[in-house]
Amino acid sequence: MKKSSYIILTILFSLLLFSCAKNAMVEKFYGYVKDQEGNLVTERDLKADYYFVFYGASWCPYCKEMKDEITDFYNTYKKKNNFIVVFAGCKKDKSNDDLTGYLKEENYPFYYVDFDHRDECGLFNLDAYASCEKFFIPGFILFDKTGKV
Repeated sequence: MKKSSYIILTILFSLLLFSCAKNAMVEKFYGYVKDQEGNLVTERDLKADYYFVFYGASWCPYCKEMKDEITDFYNTYKKKNNFIVVFAGCKKDKSNDDLTGYLKEENYPFYYVDFDHRDECGLFNLDAYASCEKFFIPGFILFDKTGKV
């Protein structure tokens, strides 16, 4: 299957799974998202029209294979829309080093959800692998500023 087809299918599947997401989802980011230097991202810097949550891991071969497509997707849409990518990692992560290590390894410019606050933020309560952690990475959720998936 072509990688771009995989991204489209994953997004469509995510839309079906997460159509009941609460409109307050965007507000859950505030105070939990960091830049790659480990600084909290301000509420003002998190304002966007669209949010793309990316689930992945350095040990996942599919995540590595999708690097070019994810980068192209980001570069294309960040110019056209007020668009932010937030990296959530995966359930097996043990620390912020797992998150930032992967982002640096792949040269991704994305923010990430602080490891110590992922449960509070609620991003792992939205994804299907909360109960099936071996599936859905790479995984993606796209929602607008109102929280609509």
